[in-house]
Amino acid sequence: MKGFTDINDLLEHTTALDQSVDLVTLSSSQKTAIATIRNIIPDEVLSFIEDTTSDDIDKKKVLADALDYLKLALANRIMFNYLPYWAVSKNNSEQKLYKYQFENLKDDYIKQFWSAMDSLLNLLDNKATDSFFKEWKTADIYKNRQELLIKSAKDFSYYFNISGSSYFFSQIQYLIREVTASEINTRFGSLSDTEKTVLLDKYKDTVMRALCYEVMAR
Repeated sequence: MKGFTDINDLLEHTTALDQSVDLVTLSSSQKTAIATIRNIIPDEVLSFIEDTTSDDIDKKKVLADALDYLKLALANRIMFNYLPYWAVSKNNSEQKLYKYQFENLKDDYIKQFWSAMDSLLNLLDNKATDSFFKEWKTADIYKNRQELLIKSAKDFSYYFNISGSSYFFSQIQYLIREVTASEINTRFGSLSDTEKTVLLDKYKDTVMRALCYEVMAR
């Protein structure tokens, strides 16, 4: 993932803290933001979004939307990362930044990042096929999700409301795996896979609800 190489492009996708800011100043914040996104979406998928073009009208629209969501996520995460340093510089000048102003800015940037990541992850799930965005369907993070008892934010929200946030769901998948292993699988004892499947189907709602509540409790 290359990230932003043009400050104007970055500023078109977020609210600037300071109009005089440049990419050199934001360099460290951008590297950290890229690393955050890479932890969720593999680099080969990000590179595909940044570099791929298509003559197909529908695919062209999907790629444009994906790139826009990615830029929105990256730009707002960069500003979220840069905010504490900018706040220090403000407080060392005549223009003080009150704590409530800092918190409001912080909340706004993370909400914008979160929203853009939701949109991007939803697009990948909805549009990926074996021939288009196949990098997503073949990624370990995607394949590992298919092994979970609950495979999507929408399904999780049915039992415990997370507002259908795919980004939030990406952050709790390790807990779903952990709770499944420690609280559900252990109760099956020596049952065969077929017997486990039958029981899970029979008590699906009870098991899924318990799983979601335990994940949120942790």
